[in-house]
Amino acid sequence: LSRQFLEPFLPLLILPEVREPSNWFRKQHHYGDPEGKFIFVFEGVVRSDMAYNSKLLDPKEFSSYWDLLQPKWKGKIVAMDPKLPGFPTGLVQFAYYSPDLGAKFLRQLFGEMDITLARDGRQIVDWLAVGKFAVGLAAPANEVFSAMKQGLPLGRFEPRTFKEGIYMRATQGALSVLTRNPHPNATKLFINWLLSKEGQTQYQKHYFRVDPLFSLREDVPPDPLIESYRPKPNDKFISVYRPEYRDLDAAFKVIDEALKR
Repeated sequence: LSRQFLEPFLPLLILPEVREPSNWFRKQHHYGDPEGKFIFVFEGVVRSDMAYNSKLLDPKEFSSYWDLLQPKWKGKIVAMDPKLPGFPTGLVQFAYYSPDLGAKFLRQLFGEMDITLARDGRQIVDWLAVGKFAVGLAAPANEVFSAMKQGLPLGRFEPRTFKEGIYMRATQGALSVLTRNPHPNATKLFINWLLSKEGQTQYQKHYFRVDPLFSLREDVPPDPLIESYRPKPNDKFISVYRPEYRDLDAAFKVIDEALKR
Protein backbone atom coordinates (compact mmCIF):
# COMPACT_ATOMS: atom_id res chain seq x y z
CA LEU A 1 0.00 0.00 0.00
CA SER A 2 2.85 2.40 0.78
CA ARG A 3 4.27 2.06 -2.70
CA GLN A 4 0.85 2.74 -4.24
CA PHE A 5 -0.20 5.79 -2.25
CA LEU A 6 2.91 7.35 -0.72
CA GLU A 7 5.94 9.05 -2.24
CA PRO A 8 9.43 7.88 -1.25
CA PHE A 9 10.57 10.45 1.27
CA LEU A 10 14.33 10.81 0.74
CA PRO A 11 14.05 12.44 -2.74
CA LEU A 12 11.88 15.17 -1.14
CA LEU A 13 14.72 16.26 1.15
CA ILE A 14 16.69 18.96 -0.64
CA LEU A 15 18.24 20.99 2.21
CA PRO A 16 21.69 19.57 3.06
CA GLU A 17 21.08 20.07 6.80
CA VAL A 18 17.89 18.02 6.57
CA ARG A 19 19.22 15.33 4.26
CA GLU A 20 22.41 14.77 6.30
CA PRO A 21 21.83 11.75 8.60
CA SER A 22 24.43 12.89 11.16
CA ASN A 23 22.16 15.78 12.17
CA TRP A 24 19.59 13.29 13.46
CA PHE A 25 19.32 11.03 16.50
CA ARG A 26 21.70 8.06 16.33
CA LYS A 27 23.11 9.56 13.12
CA GLN A 28 20.27 8.30 10.96
CA HIS A 29 16.85 9.11 9.52
CA HIS A 30 13.96 7.35 11.24
CA TYR A 31 10.98 5.72 9.55
CA GLY A 32 7.78 4.13 10.75
CA ASP A 33 7.05 1.86 7.77
CA PRO A 34 8.45 -1.62 7.04
CA GLU A 35 10.34 -0.43 3.95
CA GLY A 36 11.97 2.44 5.83
CA LYS A 37 11.29 5.02 3.11
CA PHE A 38 7.70 6.33 3.24
CA ILE A 39 6.84 7.51 6.80
CA PHE A 40 9.51 9.87 8.15
CA VAL A 41 9.61 10.15 11.96
CA PHE A 42 11.08 13.44 13.20
CA GLU A 43 10.03 13.58 16.84
CA GLY A 44 10.26 11.27 19.81
CA VAL A 45 9.86 11.09 23.57
CA VAL A 46 10.76 8.36 26.04
CA ARG A 47 8.38 7.84 28.93
CA SER A 48 6.90 5.36 31.35
CA ASP A 49 3.28 6.61 31.16
CA MET A 50 2.97 5.94 34.89
CA ALA A 51 2.24 8.36 37.72
CA TYR A 52 2.12 7.97 41.49
CA ASN A 53 1.01 9.60 44.73
CA SER A 54 4.21 10.94 46.30
CA LYS A 55 2.85 10.52 49.85
CA LEU A 56 2.09 6.84 49.37
CA LEU A 57 5.06 5.76 47.28
CA ASP A 58 8.78 6.46 47.14
CA PRO A 59 9.96 6.02 43.52
CA LYS A 60 13.33 4.84 44.86
CA GLU A 61 11.58 1.59 45.78
CA PHE A 62 11.30 0.79 42.08
CA SER A 63 14.10 -0.41 39.83
CA SER A 64 12.12 -2.92 37.74
CA TYR A 65 8.63 -3.16 36.27
CA TRP A 66 8.31 -6.37 38.28
CA ASP A 67 8.31 -4.23 41.44
CA LEU A 68 4.73 -3.25 40.54
CA LEU A 69 3.75 -6.81 41.42
CA GLN A 70 4.77 -6.56 45.07
CA PRO A 71 1.85 -7.58 47.35
CA LYS A 72 1.65 -4.15 49.00
CA TRP A 73 0.51 -2.58 45.72
CA LYS A 74 -2.37 -5.01 45.27
CA GLY A 75 -5.58 -2.98 44.99
CA LYS A 76 -3.53 0.24 44.90
CA ILE A 77 -3.19 0.52 41.10
CA VAL A 78 -5.58 2.30 38.74
CA ALA A 79 -5.26 2.13 34.95
CA MET A 80 -6.95 3.58 31.91
CA ASP A 81 -9.20 0.95 30.38
CA PRO A 82 -7.08 -0.59 27.55
CA LYS A 83 -10.22 -1.10 25.42
CA LEU A 84 -10.86 2.63 25.11
CA PRO A 85 -10.05 4.42 21.84
CA GLY A 86 -7.00 6.61 22.30
CA PHE A 87 -5.50 4.42 25.03
CA PRO A 88 -1.74 5.14 25.04
CA THR A 89 -0.53 1.72 23.97
CA GLY A 90 3.19 2.39 24.43
CA LEU A 91 3.34 0.78 27.86
CA VAL A 92 1.51 -2.36 26.65
CA GLN A 93 3.64 -2.54 23.50
CA PHE A 94 6.84 -2.28 25.49
CA ALA A 95 5.76 -4.82 28.10
CA TYR A 96 4.54 -7.35 25.57
CA TYR A 97 7.55 -7.17 23.26
CA SER A 98 10.22 -6.77 25.95
CA PRO A 99 12.16 -10.03 26.42
CA ASP A 100 12.35 -9.23 30.15
CA LEU A 101 8.58 -8.81 30.62
CA GLY A 102 6.27 -10.26 27.94
CA ALA A 103 2.88 -11.92 28.35
CA LYS A 104 3.79 -13.28 31.79
CA PHE A 105 4.19 -9.78 33.21
CA LEU A 106 0.93 -8.50 31.68
CA ARG A 107 -0.92 -11.61 32.89
CA GLN A 108 0.23 -11.08 36.47
CA LEU A 109 -0.22 -7.30 36.44
CA PHE A 110 -3.81 -7.35 35.18
CA GLY A 111 -4.78 -10.71 36.66
CA GLU A 112 -3.33 -10.69 40.17
CA MET A 113 -3.04 -7.04 41.31
CA ASP A 114 -6.76 -6.13 41.54
CA ILE A 115 -6.30 -3.22 39.15
CA THR A 116 -9.16 -0.72 38.92
CA LEU A 117 -9.96 0.43 35.37
CA ALA A 118 -10.97 4.02 34.68
CA ARG A 119 -12.54 5.58 31.59
CA ASP A 120 -11.33 9.15 32.14
CA GLY A 121 -7.74 10.33 32.46
CA ARG A 122 -8.57 13.20 34.76
CA GLN A 123 -10.36 10.78 37.08
CA ILE A 124 -7.12 8.80 37.42
CA VAL A 125 -5.21 11.96 38.33
CA ASP A 126 -7.88 13.00 40.87
CA TRP A 127 -7.87 9.57 42.51
CA LEU A 128 -4.08 9.62 42.75
CA ALA A 129 -4.07 13.13 44.19
CA VAL A 130 -6.45 12.23 47.04
CA GLY A 131 -4.61 8.99 47.80
CA LYS A 132 -7.26 6.53 46.69
CA PHE A 133 -4.57 4.80 44.63
CA ALA A 134 -0.77 4.81 44.78
CA VAL A 135 0.03 4.10 41.10
CA GLY A 136 -1.69 5.19 37.90
CA LEU A 137 -1.05 3.46 34.57
CA ALA A 138 -1.56 5.42 31.34
CA ALA A 139 -2.28 8.62 33.26
CA PRO A 140 -2.29 11.52 30.73
CA ALA A 141 0.97 13.45 30.95
CA ASN A 142 -0.59 16.90 30.54
CA GLU A 143 -3.04 16.28 33.39
CA VAL A 144 -0.29 14.97 35.68
CA PHE A 145 2.07 17.88 34.95
CA SER A 146 -0.77 20.36 35.52
CA ALA A 147 -1.59 18.78 38.89
CA MET A 148 2.08 18.80 39.90
CA LYS A 149 2.32 22.52 39.10
CA GLN A 150 -0.64 23.07 41.42
CA GLY A 151 1.33 21.48 44.24
CA LEU A 152 -0.66 18.24 44.44
CA PRO A 153 1.23 15.18 45.76
CA LEU A 154 1.87 13.60 42.37
CA GLY A 155 4.93 12.45 40.48
CA ARG A 156 5.82 10.61 37.28
CA PHE A 157 8.23 7.72 37.14
CA GLU A 158 11.34 8.89 35.34
CA PRO A 159 11.77 6.98 32.04
CA ARG A 160 15.04 5.33 33.10
CA THR A 161 13.72 4.11 36.46
CA PHE A 162 13.25 0.56 35.21
CA LYS A 163 16.15 -1.71 34.30
CA GLU A 164 14.17 -3.46 31.54
CA GLY A 165 14.52 -0.31 29.44
CA ILE A 166 12.18 2.30 28.03
CA TYR A 167 10.20 2.98 24.91
CA MET A 168 10.16 5.87 22.46
CA ARG A 169 6.95 7.17 20.98
CA ALA A 170 6.41 9.59 18.11
CA THR A 171 3.58 11.57 19.68
CA GLN A 172 2.70 13.73 16.67
CA GLY A 173 5.89 13.59 14.70
CA ALA A 174 5.61 11.62 11.47
CA LEU A 175 5.38 12.81 7.88
CA SER A 176 4.29 11.12 4.67
CA VAL A 177 3.33 12.49 1.27
CA LEU A 178 0.56 11.16 -0.93
CA THR A 179 1.22 10.42 -4.57
CA ARG A 180 -0.43 12.70 -7.16
CA ASN A 181 0.11 15.63 -4.84
CA PRO A 182 -1.47 18.71 -6.52
CA HIS A 183 1.24 21.10 -5.21
CA PRO A 184 4.51 19.15 -5.17
CA ASN A 185 6.84 22.16 -4.99
CA ALA A 186 4.95 23.79 -2.11
CA THR A 187 4.87 20.45 -0.32
CA LYS A 188 8.61 20.02 -0.72
CA LEU A 189 9.23 23.57 0.51
CA PHE A 190 7.13 23.01 3.63
CA ILE A 191 8.73 19.64 4.44
CA ASN A 192 12.26 21.02 4.20
CA TRP A 193 11.44 24.02 6.39
CA LEU A 194 9.67 21.87 9.00
CA LEU A 195 12.62 19.48 9.20
CA SER A 196 15.22 22.27 9.29
CA LYS A 197 16.78 23.34 12.59
CA GLU A 198 14.58 26.45 12.61
CA GLY A 199 11.40 24.53 11.82
CA GLN A 200 12.06 21.81 14.39
CA THR A 201 12.90 24.40 17.06
CA GLN A 202 9.58 26.15 16.49
CA TYR A 203 7.64 22.88 16.33
CA GLN A 204 9.14 21.61 19.59
CA LYS A 205 8.62 24.94 21.35
CA HIS A 206 4.95 25.36 20.44
CA TYR A 207 3.85 21.74 20.74
CA PHE A 208 5.38 21.53 24.23
CA ARG A 209 2.39 23.56 25.44
CA VAL A 210 0.27 20.44 24.84
CA ASP A 211 2.61 17.53 25.59
CA PRO A 212 6.36 17.06 26.13
CA LEU A 213 8.19 16.05 22.96
CA PHE A 214 11.60 16.38 21.38
CA SER A 215 12.84 16.81 17.87
CA LEU A 216 15.05 13.94 16.73
CA ARG A 217 17.45 16.54 15.35
CA GLU A 218 20.62 16.57 17.44
CA ASP A 219 21.07 20.35 17.10
CA VAL A 220 17.68 21.38 18.52
CA PRO A 221 18.12 22.12 22.25
CA PRO A 222 15.59 20.50 24.61
CA ASP A 223 13.69 22.17 27.41
CA PRO A 224 15.93 21.55 30.46
CA LEU A 225 12.91 20.96 32.72
CA ILE A 226 12.07 17.71 30.92
CA GLU A 227 15.52 16.70 29.68
CA SER A 228 15.06 13.23 31.17
CA TYR A 229 12.31 12.50 28.62
CA ARG A 230 14.64 13.09 25.69
CA PRO A 231 15.93 9.91 23.99
CA LYS A 232 19.66 9.34 24.43
CA PRO A 233 21.83 7.43 21.92
CA ASN A 234 22.85 4.77 24.45
CA ASP A 235 19.35 4.11 25.81
CA LYS A 236 18.00 0.59 25.86
CA PHE A 237 14.62 1.15 24.28
CA ILE A 238 12.00 -0.04 21.84
CA SER A 239 10.72 2.39 19.19
CA VAL A 240 7.05 1.49 19.51
CA TYR A 241 6.11 3.35 16.31
CA ARG A 242 7.92 0.68 14.31
CA PRO A 243 5.59 -1.79 12.51
CA GLU A 244 7.10 -4.86 14.16
CA TYR A 245 5.75 -3.65 17.53
CA ARG A 246 2.28 -2.51 16.47
CA ASP A 247 0.40 -5.83 16.38
CA LEU A 248 -1.24 -5.87 19.80
CA ASP A 249 -4.11 -8.32 19.33
CA ALA A 250 -2.27 -11.01 21.27
CA ALA A 251 -1.30 -8.58 24.05
CA PHE A 252 -4.87 -7.36 24.53
CA LYS A 253 -6.09 -10.95 24.52
CA VAL A 254 -3.71 -11.67 27.41
CA ILE A 255 -5.02 -8.62 29.28
CA ASP A 256 -8.68 -9.51 28.65
CA GLU A 257 -8.18 -13.06 29.90
CA ALA A 258 -6.30 -11.83 32.99
CA LEU A 259 -9.02 -9.30 33.87
CA LYS A 260 -11.74 -11.95 33.55
CA ARG A 261 -9.85 -14.10 36.06
